[in-house]
Amino acid sequence: MAGDSRPLANLPPPPAASPPPYGPPPYPVPWSISPAPLKRLRPLSAGPSDAISDPRLRRQLIVELIIVLAVFPFPYVVNALIQVALHFSQPSSVSGHFSAVIPGNVVLSAIVGAVIEMEPLAAAALVLYLLWRGGEGWSAIGLDRRQRRGDIAMTLPVWLFVFLIPQGLGNMLLYLLHVHAFATNDPTQTIGYLPPLVVSSFVAGIVEEIVVLGFLVRRLEQFGLRSPTVVMIAVAVRISYHLYYGPGVLPILLWAIASVIVYRKTRRLWPFIMVHALWDASIFVSGFTNSSVLAVEAAVLLPTTIVLWALWHRDSPPIVGSNGDIPFNA
Repeated sequence: MAGDSRPLANLPPPPAASPPPYGPPPYPVPWSISPAPLKRLRPLSAGPSDAISDPRLRRQLIVELIIVLAVFPFPYVVNALIQVALHFSQPSSVSGHFSAVIPGNVVLSAIVGAVIEMEPLAAAALVLYLLWRGGEGWSAIGLDRRQRRGDIAMTLPVWLFVFLIPQGLGNMLLYLLHVHAFATNDPTQTIGYLPPLVVSSFVAGIVEEIVVLGFLVRRLEQFGLRSPTVVMIAVAVRISYHLYYGPGVLPILLWAIASVIVYRKTRRLWPFIMVHALWDASIFVSGFTNSSVLAVEAAVLLPTTIVLWALWHRDSPPIVGSNGDIPFNA
């Protein structure tokens, strides 16, 4: 059509049901070049990763996965097995992670313990580096910030359907079966030990969700495994370092299954990190304050979600996807 000298009135109309091409046309046209209306409330999703068939790349990904899992959670799996063995050899022992206790100095013990609890962050940092170096980016596991308001909005559903209901059902089954979890709280610990425990909860929320949920699930999908296999392996890895709960691992099993299923549907990791950190912190805080775990979680989660939603709703511009969609625009 370039160089066409026909009158504008004789030019053909634009194709039906399709927007005109973007950019300046090579000739004058009598219709508007405005883009198509933006669609709303369509979530941006990375979708399942395509299976990788290149043998060299598959071997590289396997080596990377082994190295990451060797940093976390392998040492904690060994620790959990040791704690289970101690429980049967010394029934009065308290299961859980080892504590750095300096006799006679609660403050120094709390500081040293908090620093030690940060060690697993090395595994999360390694995962982020591998994703960056490989060109996948952090968005490959849903760790970007394109959907900040959507992530905040998902915290309540994730808390309810991934954490509260599965673990509540698991605890109910334990009660009906008349079995009890192994003891994990040391009654001799004072309030000075609360800081490292709170640090541990936030570290667990970051590391477990990045490594065991986001990174592991993505790699298993890239290996071309079927969905049930992906779920089983991810769940097995999750519960392996929680074995020190003994029969109390049942609620964690249901939580792990729900986590993988919901994550593979949403492809967003931030809600899982935030709720996981809050969940663990509320358990520790309630243990020291003799308050309800649910009350602590609700007192923190509900106001935080409402405030952050209000701030981002007021200050953040709409998030527009590459196809012109606005995923979450209130």
